Amino acid sequence: MESIEIFIIEDHPFYIEGVKKTFDKRTDNIFVGGWAKSVHEARKKLKRSKAQVIFLDLVLPGESGVDYCLELKRLHKDKKVIALTGETDEDLLYNVWLNGADAIILKSTGKKQLIKTIIAVLNNKTIISPSIRPIFDSKDHLRNKPFLTKRENQVINLLVNGYQRKEVADMLNISIETVNKHCTNVFHKFKVDSLTRYMQAVKDNIP
Repeated sequence: MESIEIFIIEDHPFYIEGVKKTFDKRTDNIFVGGWAKSVHEARKKLKRSKAQVIFLDLVLPGESGVDYCLELKRLHKDKKVIALTGETDEDLLYNVWLNGADAIILKSTGKKQLIKTIIAVLNNKTIISPSIRPIFDSKDHLRNKPFLTKRENQVINLLVNGYQRKEVADMLNISIETVNKHCTNVFHKFKVDSLTRYMQAVKDNIP
């Protein structure tokens, strides 16, 4: 049976080392094959990674793991994403779920449950830790409604009001590449391919 390779995106070296020591390739058939301490570093390393599963922290330096989850699911469709976090912020956890995380579990989760979660997501199941499940139950009516981050809302609202992407970048003090990325994320969430179709989807109240 092929070993399961994990890639960790986490900014705390101590936690990375802890996960590496948790799994033994010979006895667990699971091993950590790579890691990154930021989204920027992860983008480079994942291009050549053969990992089947990604452990993603949600609070990272620079770019958010919540936003990056959407990009991961779009660019690395062969990889499963497990949001492994110490955060209990309701919006943070719910948003990463909307962005396509295959599982959301707390960093305090033990080895046995970690292994069960890894096997489950590889079998196309979605796992949410029992301790945070009530958050999702209370928001279940929003499951099919796209969620936009604060920055995505800022970018798309300026565009809808007639500003060009370069103007939006200057107004928000971000790069044109970042504006383009936010547009791509918004269009992906609404399943459209242009600003015009996004506006129509909002007008028609199509999720």
